[in-house]
Amino acid sequence: MEARGENSETYEFSDMVSKNDNELQALAVFDNETRTAVSMGMTTLLSAIAGVQESLIQNTAQVDDIQQRIADDIVKNSAQLKERVQDSATLLEERIQQNALVMGERAYADLAKWRLNLSVHLKKLEERLLHIEAINGQLSARQEKLERDCQKSHPKVENEIQATDRNVNRHSINVCGNEILDNNLPKVVNTSHLSPPIFDGTMPISIFKLQFEMSVKLYKWNDVEKLAALVLAIKGPATAILQTFANMTDLNYEAVMGELERRYGSEHWRQINNMQLVNRVQKPNETILDYANDIERLSNLVYANSSKDLLETIKIESFIRGLRDCEIKLAMYSMPKSTFMETLSYAITRKVALDLAGPKLNCNDN
Repeated sequence: MEARGENSETYEFSDMVSKNDNELQALAVFDNETRTAVSMGMTTLLSAIAGVQESLIQNTAQVDDIQQRIADDIVKNSAQLKERVQDSATLLEERIQQNALVMGERAYADLAKWRLNLSVHLKKLEERLLHIEAINGQLSARQEKLERDCQKSHPKVENEIQATDRNVNRHSINVCGNEILDNNLPKVVNTSHLSPPIFDGTMPISIFKLQFEMSVKLYKWNDVEKLAALVLAIKGPATAILQTFANMTDLNYEAVMGELERRYGSEHWRQINNMQLVNRVQKPNETILDYANDIERLSNLVYANSSKDLLETIKIESFIRGLRDCEIKLAMYSMPKSTFMETLSYAITRKVALDLAGPKLNCNDN
């Protein structure tokens, strides 16, 4: 039993050894196969790595070649670009020089033309200035003469009035009829040698009365002759005052002359002269000097009792308001003068200057 037991154990051990040997052989085979497979994989991997390395070497060479080409192209293009820039700069500089030369020639020609025109204008201006200076000299002389004439105007007017008084009423008047004188007249008046001044309401009553009274003194008329001469001297619209005497007995020299003075007194003429002054404008073809003389005459009649400053202001305003030439009027308003004589002198100067300048527009032209 023991031997059988030992054999059994031996047999089992042999089986185990045999099995282990088989396993070892299998492992050896597997190891060989594995090694073979690994060797083949490594070979393949090494081959692939070698191929990749070769490709990298080729690519690196290509990249170096491309880089070299790019560098060559950059150098070449830089040289070409630099050459083109230099050519463009040279061409631009030449064009700039040409344009500067052309512009300089044009500017020089224009400058020469402007200098020529300026010299011509300066020459004309000098001639006009000389002419204006000559005119100013003439105007100054005329202004001085006008001032002297104005200073002599009042004595001259008085002398003319006295001369008129001495020469009026040298002719005879018509025979006074019975329709005018009352039947109680003491005698028939012989008036063949009488010639009183005529009054129709268009002259100041003070002037008429002065002339009539001078005639009375000169011819030594009595009351009847004075009345007859006065009644016959009244003409035109002024005869309406005779209708105020209802009875012929009320008709006497003092009454008739008083009625004339009441109706045609200084206030009446002041209003008439004032209306004429307000509506007075320079007439066509009327000189500034004649127009100014009439303005001064009307102003003196209307504002005889006013202050000198007020009279000067009224003369100036009336004179400027009625001027026909708009340019002269504008100049007078733009540069007002303090006296009437200065205003008149300036207006005449402007008139002469405008006549030299050319045609103009009149304020009163339609």
